[in-house]
Amino acid sequence: MGTVKGPVLLDFSDGAVQWTQSGYRMENLVLTVASPNSGRIFQDLVDKTKKVADTFSLKIKCYQTVGDSVVVVENCKIRNVWTSTKINGIINEMSKSNLGPYAPNTKFSYTEAKFLLIELDNKSLGLKKNNTVVEQLSNHTKNVHLSRGQNVYTVYTPFGANEFINSCSKGCLSNTFKELLFLIDGRLAPGCEGAPVFTKADEKDQEYPIGMVLFPVAMNMDHSSYSLVVPMRTMITTMLESGVYPAPLKQNQIVPSTLISSLDENVPIQGAILNIVAVQTAAGWGSGIVIGPGLVLTNSHVIGFGSKSYNPIRVCWANCAVTARVVFCSAATSVLDIALLEYNKAVGTTGILFSNKPVEKGQHVIALGHPLHAKQTMPSISKGIILNYYEGSVGFTTSCIINAGSSGGAIVREDGTLIGIVVGIINAGTCPYPEMNVCISATLFEKPLLMYQSTGDADHWKALLSYEDPWLKALHSLRKCKY
Repeated sequence: MGTVKGPVLLDFSDGAVQWTQSGYRMENLVLTVASPNSGRIFQDLVDKTKKVADTFSLKIKCYQTVGDSVVVVENCKIRNVWTSTKINGIINEMSKSNLGPYAPNTKFSYTEAKFLLIELDNKSLGLKKNNTVVEQLSNHTKNVHLSRGQNVYTVYTPFGANEFINSCSKGCLSNTFKELLFLIDGRLAPGCEGAPVFTKADEKDQEYPIGMVLFPVAMNMDHSSYSLVVPMRTMITTMLESGVYPAPLKQNQIVPSTLISSLDENVPIQGAILNIVAVQTAAGWGSGIVIGPGLVLTNSHVIGFGSKSYNPIRVCWANCAVTARVVFCSAATSVLDIALLEYNKAVGTTGILFSNKPVEKGQHVIALGHPLHAKQTMPSISKGIILNYYEGSVGFTTSCIINAGSSGGAIVREDGTLIGIVVGIINAGTCPYPEMNVCISATLFEKPLLMYQSTGDADHWKALLSYEDPWLKALHSLRKCKY
């Protein structure tokens, strides 16, 4: 098997319990995580190995594809285990918002993430000598400049099944949590824990892992299709801080520099991102789009269809928040689910640019909003395509990931121009589909917006109350409004 690097499948067993998940092999070392999603089974295996190593027998196998074959390395052992109070603090904070690991039909209260170095048996590998931990980490990490929206991909083994080994899922860097964790829209299944996340780091298109999947994220026990990722920088820094490696090391020896830009001048959607806000009410939050100075478009259900119990309504950016009043709000019985808010136009941005191109099936689009976590300071990004639209209707569907808090967010083209507003996701029975969602075309709002800006008259908005759209009405019957 030699010194083949790359994604692997790990099988942990003590004869009574078993757990399989992903990892990343360097030379004779495999880096992985013991996430909350592993449940007490894997966590207990790790704890027993640390506390009663002399009396506890843990068998670890490593599966890796080499060419067309799957090679198995046995007699692996846990070399180091460490954790991070900062990361565990974020996980616990997320749990207060009903966010946590996706684990079907199971509810874990164990919320401590751990990191592991697994040592492979040199004899099984046919190796007489291997590099040190420092050298291996240095050879398999790279200084990278990341920006939100950047394409990434994950290689892992869904459900720990050999038949699916080295499956690939593509997504983008959606957001960050205090720059210690990434959120990606990778659409990953259980078994992704410990999987490496890659991007292209240089002009030679060499692949370097930028992080490792901690767990697929669930909200209220529903799969969100987002995943939480630990950057390589964070993993290595916490290893040094925990003191698990005995030799004194300088951080710049092995810690990669991972610069995460909130906005990047090279990102075409920068202007659109600046015009996405969180709309906070007494009952919760949603998203909104600044469509002109002092004007925000959102969904009616975000503000309770105009219910006073939702007051006060606040429009929030990363560094400020202002109170807003309702100019227009469609009724709960309306085929449209839209509201116009107004705030002091001396605050905030001037408004997003509208697209002047028609919607086409299969075209790439981007969803911008505030899903999952109300305390995110910047909007999250998810990429997808136009799934369908109907001639004569203002409705269309996309494959972007939409979750609670996304309502009222924007669907934009890759150039950042506005196509439509997110309304909700498709819900079949009790099963939500975050990657299939209902949106309303922005063309419907252009004329009412111009008239209101020039005259202050909201009659053109009120005229939308009688709007009829049979196809959009049919989509609404499949919609999960709370999303």
